[in-house]
Amino acid sequence: MQTLISLLVFSVLGCGLWANLSAREINPTDFAIWLVELRQEAIDQGVSVKLAHTALDNLTPSAFILSFDRRQPELSLGFWDYYARGVSANRVKTGKQKKQKNQSLLARISRKYGVQPRFLLAFWGLESDFGRIKGDHDLVQALVTLAYDPRRSDFFRTELIQLLKIIDAHHLTLKEARGSWAGAFGHTQFMPSTFAAFGVDGNQDGKIHLINSHEDALYSAANYLRKLGWDDEKTWGREVTIPKGFDYCLAQLERKKTLSEWQKLGITTAKGAALPRVELKASLIVPSGSGGPAFLVYDNFHRIMRWNRSIFFALNVGLLSDAIAERARLQAQPPRNYTALKTQQIQQIQQALDQRGFNTGTPDGVIGQQTRQAIRDFQSQNGLTPDGYPSMATRKLLAVSP
Repeated sequence: MQTLISLLVFSVLGCGLWANLSAREINPTDFAIWLVELRQEAIDQGVSVKLAHTALDNLTPSAFILSFDRRQPELSLGFWDYYARGVSANRVKTGKQKKQKNQSLLARISRKYGVQPRFLLAFWGLESDFGRIKGDHDLVQALVTLAYDPRRSDFFRTELIQLLKIIDAHHLTLKEARGSWAGAFGHTQFMPSTFAAFGVDGNQDGKIHLINSHEDALYSAANYLRKLGWDDEKTWGREVTIPKGFDYCLAQLERKKTLSEWQKLGITTAKGAALPRVELKASLIVPSGSGGPAFLVYDNFHRIMRWNRSIFFALNVGLLSDAIAERARLQAQPPRNYTALKTQQIQQIQQALDQRGFNTGTPDGVIGQQTRQAIRDFQSQNGLTPDGYPSMATRKLLAVSP
């Protein structure tokens, strides 16, 4: 779900001989010694002796989980791919049905935590398809496996011990503790540490059960968003139209201007109308470059990105919330010949930029903020529209295969 998960999915860093842990047989003796130390640490941190043994005795790491952690997708999904998957007609329809069915519940949560129901529905829909897909991996085994791998051992070790404490407190049973390969679980895909910090017993049955209770999950999600500073008097942002000749160097998440300032630069609503006369600060983003949609995003958008550090995810939350509430639908349309870039192509782009002195960091096949800035700098120096998007013209100048 959260920030760390988005980073984990895209990490491809190695760690010496352990980089191929999933590809070779794990030494049973080494693992057994490590597991004894882990079990004792859990007990020292307050996990009951009985649960520590029941959960961890005779446990073996999963090469299948490691394969998920190691895998690198063939395609790097762009904005249009994320949008098509996240804001599908079926998801919007289901969201409206859930809104109607849970109207009183959502109203109570909204009054208590100050989060609009449409946003709670959007998070619920995107994280688990409204509870339909919550993951079916054994969470203890998954977290033990990832904690055994030295690359992010400390993080997953902490999450594992927190999960055991949750089970010890009778919020979950060992049998019920199932979720994603990376340890997130429930309707809103919380990591154990997020559960511990923000979990709420919404239905007041004495348990916080994010897997079986959508009430608990929605209360917890609203509590989390409130702690992130959510403002229920504001929305997330809006789709806009950019005039010809616009300076795309201004289209960066870190840059903010008031709506009146953007208006003076020629920015209008998606339908060409004047922007609202509200002294609200916003950032301009163009997730698929100058040829795609543009958005002005507000402070709540940045709060969504603290839940998950993905611009595409945050846009889907906003766009899905609008669609469910019938406030707006995306006006821009994908280009006719749109195809997603391959991960290998992005790595080639990053390597080509690095060779020319435009630092992208580690070539990982992911277009993050550093890569976008490197692309923008390269475009500026070569007379291209500096939108930070690897357009065909940009790839041609970099001598990267189309």
